[in-house]
Amino acid sequence: LESVKFGHELTCLGNLYPVTEEVAADDIVNNEIDSYMFQTVGSEVIPLIAECMEKPLIRKPINGTSENQNLFYNIAEENKDEVEDLYALLKEAKEEYNIEAVSSGAILSDYQRLRVENVCERLQLISLAYLWQRNQSELLDSMIENQIDARFVKIACIGLKPTFLMKSIQDMRSE
Repeated sequence: LESVKFGHELTCLGNLYPVTEEVAADDIVNNEIDSYMFQTVGSEVIPLIAECMEKPLIRKPINGTSENQNLFYNIAEENKDEVEDLYALLKEAKEEYNIEAVSSGAILSDYQRLRVENVCERLQLISLAYLWQRNQSELLDSMIENQIDARFVKIACIGLKPTFLMKSIQDMRSE
């Protein structure tokens, strides 16, 4: 939404999903992997989102792991880090759809932002991070204002209750 607001055209969507999704698409518990980089809960519905948006979708399984957990990412020979799965996905998007930039939703995580920037730099793509360090309350209000029907699919922080699961951000804003 922010990228479009700033004049960028949405060409395609990309999604990395856990290998377990291929085996157990209906088993949300097994679809979550121990990743420092990617949120995978709910990834099985991404094709439906792409269909609703009428945009092509490139999907690839996450085969790597969080091998390099340092803040700054450097690729090593025979690297099996999950970041290289992102590289492969974006390389395919660049070749197939001639993308020039990548929009990510990193808000506060230097770890994630720096890895997206690393991959973009290696592929000569521009990293768009319009949400970076924005006030989280303002972002939430903006999503509600723009009628985004975002739902809680995972509870993983202090202050959120299990009863929030599958509720909309609009319904839970006052909590």
